[in-house]
Amino acid sequence: MKTLVKLMNSSIGKKVLMAVTGAVWIGFLPIHLLGNLQIFAGPEAMNQYAFNLQNMGVLKWIARGIFLISIVLHIILAISIKRENYSARPLKYKMNSTVRASIASRSMAVSGIVIFSFLIYHILHYTLGTVHPEYYGHMDQAGRHDVFSMMVNSFQNPIISLIYILSLLLVALHLSHAFSSMFQSLGLNGKYSEIIWRKTGYVFAAAILAGFISIPLGVLFGVIY
Repeated sequence: MKTLVKLMNSSIGKKVLMAVTGAVWIGFLPIHLLGNLQIFAGPEAMNQYAFNLQNMGVLKWIARGIFLISIVLHIILAISIKRENYSARPLKYKMNSTVRASIASRSMAVSGIVIFSFLIYHILHYTLGTVHPEYYGHMDQAGRHDVFSMMVNSFQNPIISLIYILSLLLVALHLSHAFSSMFQSLGLNGKYSEIIWRKTGYVFAAAILAGFISIPLGVLFGVIY
């Protein structure tokens, strides 16, 4: 705990913690994607995957706790670092020094806010069934939560699909910069590795985007039904 407090009180420490908490979610996304892609294998595969996930017992709650702490800490650190940067230069430079910065790097705060809002919406939609309750709570013939039908019926609604697709575009934009930034904050950047991490980040973000949006698009175009 003392180490955590020291890190939180240091600019470098905050950036390291920012990288670590971000890494938790960067690691989670491909795992979550592989699970969701079970929908292409049909209702049996998707519903069994969801059933197994929900019956992980204490491991499920430990994972949820780690993800929750990571996202909350990530947001707190992002706000703190942003305030420190602003305090260090309260007046805008006469020449815009961010001209060479990428769109992703300049929009990290905005994309982060949208992603957090989308995460809440996603949990309310698929985990709690608070929004779009008409698609939630159905059981398949084996007595399992019919996640397959819930996803298909949800994404047949063009508005819901559009919300997910637009939000995922911002997730990819955020990831494209966050990936290389994570290695920089951890001190793993070198003369040539910085270029490698940056290009790898673009590929990673594009793969995550393509994988996730293939689901609503697959439903809308009748590939998944």
